Amino acid sequence: MLELLGTVGPTTEEIAASIRDAAPSAGLCVRSPAGVDSLVTSGVYRDPLATLIRQGKYDADDRPFRALGRWLGVEFQASCMTPSRWFRSHWRVLAVPQHPVRRFHRGIDHSFELARAFARETGIPMVHWLRRRWGPTQVGRDGASRRLKRTDIRVRKGIARTLERNRSRSGGVPGVVLVDDVVTTGSTMAACAGILREIGVSAIHGAAASVSEDWCDGFIHQSSTRPLQEWLENEIAGIA
Repeated sequence: MLELLGTVGPTTEEIAASIRDAAPSAGLCVRSPAGVDSLVTSGVYRDPLATLIRQGKYDADDRPFRALGRWLGVEFQASCMTPSRWFRSHWRVLAVPQHPVRRFHRGIDHSFELARAFARETGIPMVHWLRRRWGPTQVGRDGASRRLKRTDIRVRKGIARTLERNRSRSGGVPGVVLVDDVVTTGSTMAACAGILREIGVSAIHGAAASVSEDWCDGFIHQSSTRPLQEWLENEIAGIA
């Protein structure tokens, strides 16, 4: 991960500490958003992981998201991705979309950076099927006011027609892994899943860099397994 780190923003030691401290709370969640078959996270949204995500998002620093996306990809492979060759040919990675104005204002599309790093780590192709209508920021809003309507997410022009052609030729539509930075109420990911199911996607996994403590009800599988810990230790050794 050395190439992900520079001199501005979080230091090497801070990123290493975030990865090390969040590892015990990474895994396959018991709970997943409506319409999402399963949800994998790289940690519960608390410090130092929460600070790392905020720094990346509001300082327009893509390095934390590139590092977290790779880490999330490893956790997804450990929890869900078997056999890997089948996933790579039958699935697609999709970032939860941000509105272009918000991307411009922040100077970064953090979900896109997460999803791109996730796709590179897993080898699953990335697609851009959805777009988002303009709406107020969800930062600082309570759970009820954060809930996103399905109409706030739209399918990009021509995608539904393309998927229909693929279905008629190959008999199916690729499954999708939805990638986002934080799951707080699950409404955003649920809205995306609802739209994807309307256009024929029948299998949807979720992958989030973190989940809120209120959302997290526990884990079916956690990344305290030795192979993942060894991977983290090797990555941390490379950036420390």
